[in-house]
Order: sequence, then C-alpha cells, then structure tokens
Amino acid sequence: MRVTRFVVMLLFASVTVATAHVTVWPRESQTGRSEKYLVRVPTEGTVATTEVELEVPANATVAMLGAPAGWTHEVKREGERIVRVVWKMEIKPGEFAEFPFIARNPKEGTEIVWKVRQRYADGTSSDWIGAPGDRRPAPVTKLTPPTSSRITGGCSDRCPPCPLLSRSSSIDYWVPNNALKGAMLCAAACS
Repeated sequence: MRVTRFVVMLLFASVTVATAHVTVWPRESQTGRSEKYLVRVPTEGTVATTEVELEVPANATVAMLGAPAGWTHEVKREGERIVRVVWKMEIKPGEFAEFPFIARNPKEGTEIVWKVRQRYADGTSSDWIGAPGDRRPAPVTKLTPPTSSRITGGCSDRCPPCPLLSRSSSIDYWVPNNALKGAMLCAAACS
C-alpha cells in the first residue's frame, strides 16, 4: 500500500513538473505562414512572476502583440523589426498567464526556437533557453511545408495567405469566421 502511494505521488509530481514549463503554442505550424502564438507562463514555485521576456528569433517576424488585461509591455526594436518583448505584471504562485502575438514564420526551416526569461518578485529569474531535454528547455515550434488546402490570396504580394481566413487555421477559435474582421487583422499583420 505504501509503495503504491509512493509510486502514485512520484508519477503525479513528474507530470506536474513536466507540464509546468514555459511553452509557446501552437507547437507546430507551417513555413511562410502568419500564426497566432501564445506564450504560456506558469508560476511553479512560491514567488510570483513579475516579468516575462520573449526574445524573437531572427527567423520569425512579430507583426502584432496582444494586450492582456492588466499587463503592460515594452518592445525593443532593431530598425522596424521587433526583437524582444517584455510583459510586466504579477502571476501568483499556482497561476499561469498567456501572452498572445501574431508572427510570420520563416519561409524555410524546420523549427522556431523561442527563448524566454521569466523574472520573479525576489529578483531571481529562470531562463527557458536550453535544448530539448534540459531542465529549462526553450519552447520550440516545429515547421512543416505549407499545404495546398489553405485559402490563397494573401493580403498582398508581400504577405503569405492569411490564416485568419483559412478553415484549417489553428487560430480560427480566436477570430470568428467574419471575413471583414479577418481581412482587417490580416492587413494589419502584413503592414
């Protein structure tokens, strides 16, 4: 009986640790596609998270940032390109927050590696920058070639087909199937 209890507690603890990492969703997307991403940040320990810093990889282009209620954000640019975003607010222990943004995926490659720094109220931080299998792995989005089932005709010749208007889009849940609203969001993402 004690052994069974111990094994159950050990399994629960390992599942809790495995799911508590900072993640970026979706975990899979298509090359050349504009995608709505979510940085999901849990506070695992006993000290509140106060800042979340996303380093934008050179092979991705952030087009728009979400503004979660109660959060502030700062953007660092190199020229016109967003290279870093810092969201500020408190995430209490045992809670999580999600930070949305729209980014254009690279036209080539097999993955996007997102580096995230999580800062706490006591001045410490966790760097989610390691390789898969590390204690603090960087979130990774796997990239696949585009499928022919997507709606064609992007916002302009500079922009890939808009995922907001696609039936196969992973962000359809976020924007109702409203062509005008989708076209406005896609145009903003491509400008």
